[in-house]
Amino acid sequence: AMQAGYGQTYIGAQPGITAADIAEHVAGWDSPVQVAEHLEIFREREQNPKVISLMAEDNGKAVGFCRARYFEDNEVHTVGADATIEMLYVHPDYFGKGAASELFEAVLAKLGSRTWVELEVVTHNERAKNFYRKYGFEVINPEGVDTEFKLKGGKTVTEQYMIKKA
Repeated sequence: AMQAGYGQTYIGAQPGITAADIAEHVAGWDSPVQVAEHLEIFREREQNPKVISLMAEDNGKAVGFCRARYFEDNEVHTVGADATIEMLYVHPDYFGKGAASELFEAVLAKLGSRTWVELEVVTHNERAKNFYRKYGFEVINPEGVDTEFKLKGGKTVTEQYMIKKA
């Protein structure tokens, strides 16, 4: 479920990124070794009181996931936020059905209204930006790129920061 949601974040939202690029990037994520590694990371983060992780399910099947984290006191971050949304992925079959809204609203409620929250969004993903704007987030640098990363195949994905002030 998360691979499909992850892929839809980039396909069509980032110029030049294709389904084949994403398939190459996530290849092996469902292998027993990778699943075990991801579960171990998930369990470690769940033990951290500064992490909020929620999963949306439909009949026992994971259909979405959202994780936020309060910054550590000594951690350097770009925009002065108290917390970051590390990820929000929903299976494409559940787009437009409220799963993302339900997850996101629950995470924001747990963070509290006095918390400044940042997140990174793919620069050209207007669907995601419009979703976050509904919750009071604003793009910090509308004309630029704040960060980028490379897919396994070498293509670059650019992202911008959005922030919601308390």
